[in-house]
Amino acid sequence: LDALWLLGVDPFEVCEDHDLVQAALENVAFLVVQAHTKNGAFPYASVVLPMTAPAEADGTYTNADRHIQRFGAVLPAKGEAKPAWKAFSEISLRLKPGRPWFNADEVGRALGAEVAAFANHSFDQLPTEGLPLV
Repeated sequence: LDALWLLGVDPFEVCEDHDLVQAALENVAFLVVQAHTKNGAFPYASVVLPMTAPAEADGTYTNADRHIQRFGAVLPAKGEAKPAWKAFSEISLRLKPGRPWFNADEVGRALGAEVAAFANHSFDQLPTEGLPLV
């Protein structure tokens, strides 16, 4: 791989073969690690992007049962940390200038425009206990 972006994951935690993980990370020409806590991939990173923890950002997640659920920030972000969507938005603007996303609802609407399963879900209307995708 020429480039790899690890988003909120420590490959050493999810893969039992640490030698394989180390060899893979050592052979990536450009490695971005975006996380809210320091992890084993940090020493291999070309760039580390501080990411907010779930309790520090507004957003949604979709669980394995295909339920989409809203969550809101309950703590202030620390230091330079940003929600993952905001970092993606800022980098994409540098690659292809356009209108940035300004909040989690706009990200959700953009996702709904591209992925049919999310098309009829508005961030503001999502319950905090989850809603099945149809």
